[in-house]
Amino acid sequence: MILGVVLAGGQSTRFGSDKALAELGGRTLLARAVDALSGWCDFVIVAGRPLAPAPTIPDWPGPDAGPLGGLAAALNYAIDENYETVLSCGVDTLGLPENLLDLLSPAPAYVEQQPVVGHWPAKAAGGLEELMFTTELLVSELVTNAIRHAEAPIQLRMILDTALSLIDEGGPAAASIRGIAARVGVAPNAVYTYFPDKAAVVDAIVDRLLGQVDHEVFADRGEPWRLRVESLALELRQRLSAHPGAVPLMLHGPMNGPHALALKERLLELLAGSGLGLLVSIPVLLITNYTVYRDLFLDTQPTEQTAT
Repeated sequence: MILGVVLAGGQSTRFGSDKALAELGGRTLLARAVDALSGWCDFVIVAGRPLAPAPTIPDWPGPDAGPLGGLAAALNYAIDENYETVLSCGVDTLGLPENLLDLLSPAPAYVEQQPVVGHWPAKAAGGLEELMFTTELLVSELVTNAIRHAEAPIQLRMILDTALSLIDEGGPAAASIRGIAARVGVAPNAVYTYFPDKAAVVDAIVDRLLGQVDHEVFADRGEPWRLRVESLALELRQRLSAHPGAVPLMLHGPMNGPHALALKERLLELLAGSGLGLLVSIPVLLITNYTVYRDLFLDTQPTEQTAT
């Protein structure tokens, strides 16, 4: 089965207004894009908008992720709902040929001049997520590389699963490139194919853990901002307590992965919207993050017993 997705999460800054709602012949561009995909797909969704003439999903890992965020969200949706491939287009994609699906089959394939128009295997989801914050490539290049990773004998998920297991067992020092390779049963060069060094592995693990945080626990704008921040802190503690060996990683490094940035943006939005103002919200954000991670680090450290 084929899932269709209209990538509609862009800001339309060059267009000057909401491009998705611009009308042509009395119909919005977004509606035209949904109808176009409906002719080739079993089901069509819209990524990156809360309201649309079709079911909607948020971009992954959060808003402002561009077309890649919409595509990553659609690929994950396809896996969850048992679709084999995803056919994508933008809101301003007009005049697609009737034989588009034939031209873009088998997946992966894309229109060279307009790579948001493409046909992608759902199995590329995991590779795309990991590569989105480790490389700076065009949409077509990134997804093509993700597919290659998904089909490779050693997958990124396997490497990260193994690295996290080693950290759980022996702390951050246990997750060396050689240690990961030995546990997986491959040569170290197989790990270096995906990560240039241990620091890159650590960054990916940190972002994966932060990606498990449920943003909905602090999304209720009707609650006082202090309670929302407290809910986020409790959610972080719950998620990270399952991996105490990884908690020290949260106290070091910039945490610039997509999940980390999305979490920071949501928290900053919460604080700024509470009336604190942006200049006050930024230091409050830093203090909140540090306090949560520091306290969790202290709570998860083994206590020394005093000799009697």
